[in-house]
Amino acid sequence: MRTSPPTERILSALANRNCDPKRNGKGWSARCPAHEDRRPSLSVSEGDDGRALVRCHAGCTVESICDAVGLRLSDLMTDDPSTSTELRQARENRQYRRPQNGIPRPTYQTAREAIAALEHKHGQRSAKWIYNDALGDPVCVIVRWDKACGKVIRPVSKVGDRWIIGGMPEPRPLYRLPDQAYADRVVITEGEKAADAARSIGLTATTSAHGSSSPHQTDWSPLAGKECWILPDHDEPGVQYAEAVADILAKLTPPAAVKVVHLPELPDHGDIVDWIAGHGDAEPDELRRQVEALADEAAVIQPDQTAVRHIEQFRPFPTDSLPEPIRGFVKAGAKSIGCAPSFLALPMLTVLAAAIGNTRRLQLKRGWSVPAIIWTAIVGESGTLKTPAFKLVIRPVRDRQRQALKAYEDTMKQFEADLARYDKALGAWKKNKADDKEPPTKPATPQAVRFIVSDTTVVGC
Repeated sequence: MRTSPPTERILSALANRNCDPKRNGKGWSARCPAHEDRRPSLSVSEGDDGRALVRCHAGCTVESICDAVGLRLSDLMTDDPSTSTELRQARENRQYRRPQNGIPRPTYQTAREAIAALEHKHGQRSAKWIYNDALGDPVCVIVRWDKACGKVIRPVSKVGDRWIIGGMPEPRPLYRLPDQAYADRVVITEGEKAADAARSIGLTATTSAHGSSSPHQTDWSPLAGKECWILPDHDEPGVQYAEAVADILAKLTPPAAVKVVHLPELPDHGDIVDWIAGHGDAEPDELRRQVEALADEAAVIQPDQTAVRHIEQFRPFPTDSLPEPIRGFVKAGAKSIGCAPSFLALPMLTVLAAAIGNTRRLQLKRGWSVPAIIWTAIVGESGTLKTPAFKLVIRPVRDRQRQALKAYEDTMKQFEADLARYDKALGAWKKNKADDKEPPTKPATPQAVRFIVSDTTVVGC
């Protein structure tokens, strides 16, 4: 009874014939034993169901290769009596299609048999998702394994009356297609797991099959005329997927009303699964209302608008990078007012730069120095407490300005008294010019010290 895996059988046989099999990427390469091969032209790899895939790039048949090393075609197939009933049944019912590359490809009577073949290679699956056609009949199963090295995803698809381990023929149906028939609003995510997460909070959700790079191979016509919210993943492929889907939906007849809804505070590569997990024990209805509120604020993409603008996620101001006591002031002020720390930190930077003024300059390189001039602006929704935060930061400057203006007023009173005495002394001097005395000195007009200016006009010289 054969117990070694098919790939080990063929590799061992090739080694015994001095064909020098060596690892090459995900498979092996060797000199072909069926012809005089000076350079390795034979490739060996393991199929999804555990069988050995053998191909000579010079054109030798699989039968001639097996004859040359003393094997039978059946030696390239798995034959483990400990495998599951589903897998043994699958082997009994298995037939073969011959794809364009000439390598036999097994087909199965049922999806369960095909999945059993995959589990024989990858172990117990972590999850699966079923795609149905318009009549509700299953046409594809996406199977996933979560492994230490990352996730493994394999599709099992119906072709004719048989099932294969491979992608669906085009055009492919949308995920959970029957749910969308009577829905006025559909949420679109990237991936089945994200679509199920959206459904868990009460949203009708779908996605396209076989990854973010193939939305054009899906039939999106069931969404024509519907309101569609695209929830992109927080990464560049997510943005590209959202743009591609929005473009497709905008060209339907009638076009869908498309909105792109960016979920806040997502981690890099995050999606709605991470967003829901980040809200702890929040009720599904509350999470759904939050998504609906975000969608209400999003603009509808017009049919002639082919690109989706990606709005960068909000990044909190790096308050901890500020030195004390500024850091403590910003944190305590934001907590007291109930506003974002940036509403205090940004104007504070401008105030501090103005206080430094021209007393210090930063020399970037020889002959190039810059003064402490920092321009900042705060942008926020009405009612987010921008003004109270600004007033708190500017209060010391306004206090100093009031003190300076009070001192200016006192100086002006003294100046007016001095000016009156001057005018009197000047009149007396003019009457007695013959005395050869110097004219009196006119007092200097005091200038107000300004720490705050507004409504200023800069006039060029």
